[in-house]
Amino acid sequence: MLPGISLEPEAFSCLRSLTLYDFGAHATLSILNSLASTADLTQLTLEINHITNNSDEVSSVGRFYNTMLIPAICAQAPRLTHLSIRPMWKNESQVEIDNSSLRLLASLNLKSFTSARTHTNVEYLAKLFPQIQTLRWPDQPVTLDQLKQFATYDQLEHLSLKLDLSPPCTMKPPCDRALTPPTLCVLESDYSSFDSLNHDETRQLLKRLARLGSRPLALQQTAPFDYPNYDFAAKKRLEELNKKLERIHQGVEI
Repeated sequence: MLPGISLEPEAFSCLRSLTLYDFGAHATLSILNSLASTADLTQLTLEINHITNNSDEVSSVGRFYNTMLIPAICAQAPRLTHLSIRPMWKNESQVEIDNSSLRLLASLNLKSFTSARTHTNVEYLAKLFPQIQTLRWPDQPVTLDQLKQFATYDQLEHLSLKLDLSPPCTMKPPCDRALTPPTLCVLESDYSSFDSLNHDETRQLLKRLARLGSRPLALQQTAPFDYPNYDFAAKKRLEELNKKLERIHQGVEI
């Protein structure tokens, strides 16, 4: 049920930023369709409730996002620079964002984009947002080799992805930093998997991260949206990793 607020064509005529929290999927879409002022939106945050509707299956929800919600956002809010989409579930389900939706999103002049509880084609994703400054896709797995593709985003300041350390990594010789485009300065992920690595493995991985670009890289722990704090062990881990990474940037062996 929609809230008892005016959604007349002239309602919210000066609206530039909109947050819709805890509405169901179709209620969210209905509100967006009812607001004539969405064309001037620059910031949009959607946290969509799939918890109360048990009939929502992942496949049907995926169709909703790819064929209804994302096309509507891109058509009705072409001036968006900041977009955040977060499906809310009881379980660990994730929505797949397909390539056509990625192309639509890439048509916007986004400076910041967050997509939680979703996954996509990371190889395709790495080619589409050269102007992005903040890209948060915290549930999207990415290998170190795939991560290197994001080094071409020369305006990127904050990147959040789920580092996948399971595939074997082949060390490559250092590239000429003078020829490497500027890259991210903050890499957000879940670094708990580093606890299972020995000293040599940790050193090699940090060296690979340091080679991603010309600017110094800082690591940041991914925190849950509903509880944006992490435990002491995670804080201590990040402190140690960042100290080692800083020494690598300085050319000091660890």
